[in-house]
Amino acid sequence: MTLTRTLTSTSILALMAGPALADLTAEDVLADQLNQMSMYGIDVEPTGQSRSGDTLTVDGLAITAEIPEGSFTMTVGGAQFTEQGDGTVVMSYPAEIPITVSGEGPEGERFEMSAMVRQTGTQSVVSGTPEQIKYEFTSDSMTVGDLEFLAPADAAEVDMDVVVEMTGMSGTMEMDSGTVRSYDVDMVVKALTMAVRAQEPGSDEVISFNFDVADLAAEYVGQLARQNLMDSFAKSIENGNRTKGSGSHGALNYTFSGDGPDGSFQGSAQIASGDLVFSMDENGLDYGGTSREMTMTMG
Repeated sequence: MTLTRTLTSTSILALMAGPALADLTAEDVLADQLNQMSMYGIDVEPTGQSRSGDTLTVDGLAITAEIPEGSFTMTVGGAQFTEQGDGTVVMSYPAEIPITVSGEGPEGERFEMSAMVRQTGTQSVVSGTPEQIKYEFTSDSMTVGDLEFLAPADAAEVDMDVVVEMTGMSGTMEMDSGTVRSYDVDMVVKALTMAVRAQEPGSDEVISFNFDVADLAAEYVGQLARQNLMDSFAKSIENGNRTKGSGSHGALNYTFSGDGPDGSFQGSAQIASGDLVFSMDENGLDYGGTSREMTMTMG
């Protein structure tokens, strides 16, 4: 930080005391994570919380929420929060994080699904104060897969594979405290891929979709206000949510194919690069962008 005025003896003493006052604890970072999630109108409780030396371990998170169609619960594997002795905390994650989601619809019908997140080199270095916190995050790779529908029975019978992978993710997020939290995010992702395959039980009809995009980047600022999970854009804006930013991507490709009653179909598209600007505020939702060298084939 560049000082723009001469420091008096009093301000020098304040500066010397500053690092101690700015130290974050592992509990501070956990509390901020829980606060961020609760801003969306969900209840979050850590499970299996324990302390060992400089490290706070949370075995998992139990998440519950009410939605217009019913309610749902979700459990997510936890993380470790390790104090570095310099006022920062490193938030790291296990190589595999199981996720389960279950709930009940308006007629009392049950739904349940599970998935697994696998990752390498994923962590956040957290600094600042509880009132003004900064996350510097990196991830070599992060994959979501092993998606399985367990209920209702007709969904459980569908043969479906979904795999989403991100590689080379890094960025920063700064956020202040308060009922309405201002944030500033800057991030890049080297590559994002998604593969989907689905087949109805007792049928030979198969639908597949593959997508990949390189060199994703985004930067945006805004305000996060407390809201309900299923709030509309209009309600979200009324509550005080605001965002404005831009993004870009490199080469983008997708293909799809399937078998239907009238025969097979397939298609593909390629885009050399693109960019996007967007905003959401009291004037509404606004966005626009450009795609370059786009080609499509259908068959």
